[in-house]
Amino acid sequence: MLTLLQARIAGAAVIALVIAALAGWALIERARRLDCQADRVRLEAQVGVLADKLDQVNASVLRTAKAGQAAVATSRELLAEARRLAQPREAAIEKAEKAATAPAPAGKGCEDAWSEIEAGARP
Repeated sequence: MLTLLQARIAGAAVIALVIAALAGWALIERARRLDCQADRVRLEAQVGVLADKLDQVNASVLRTAKAGQAAVATSRELLAEARRLAQPREAAIEKAEKAATAPAPAGKGCEDAWSEIEAGARP
């Protein structure tokens, strides 16, 4: 049988083993905590970089939108000017088309024909 001294030594050994296991577990958890802290610091830095890049992209989008609006306005002005400049030409074309397609009135261009015939000129 175990003597009291042996029991105490066995109990102390078990307690030492439990303490060693707990100390090892604490060291593992501490290492995990340090890794998590390092990951958090890294992620915070990445979030800062991404926020800066997002601000730059937003500013670029705003500049592009303003430039696009200016280009649209300029295009509208140029189109209006082109239409204004084309109006006289279109009016002349319509007038020429109307004159070309309209039937000539009877006797048009024959005012001097009889005089030329009487004068002996041949048409």
